[in-house]
Amino acid sequence: MFLQDTKEQQTNRVEIKEMEPDVLKEILTYIYSGKAPNIRQMAAKLLAAADMYLLDRLKSMCEDTLCSSLTVDNAAETLILGDLHQAQHTKNDAVTFINVNAEEVTKTDGWTTLTDDHPHL
Repeated sequence: MFLQDTKEQQTNRVEIKEMEPDVLKEILTYIYSGKAPNIRQMAAKLLAAADMYLLDRLKSMCEDTLCSSLTVDNAAETLILGDLHQAQHTKNDAVTFINVNAEEVTKTDGWTTLTDDHPHL
């Protein structure tokens, strides 16, 4: 399986520490089937993993899910996610949603996080 003299080759194991087991399971399901049955419950985490592992189609699916689930309470967090993972579609939709619902969104904890920790947005 591994051609180089690496720890993975010696143990025949690959450790993936930066991902929760349920997210890894969903990623593997997607890789083998092209489907992500739990995408609605874990779209944000899957977006990060899809971005990390260059799974563009899954990333697009996550963006669509996040954008279709925008609410006053999650709009700011969704904008941050879009920015962190170079998800332009998500960023654009979140900005549009925030502009339309600015009065309500600016009262949320997510807005406080956005303005405090991500002022460039």
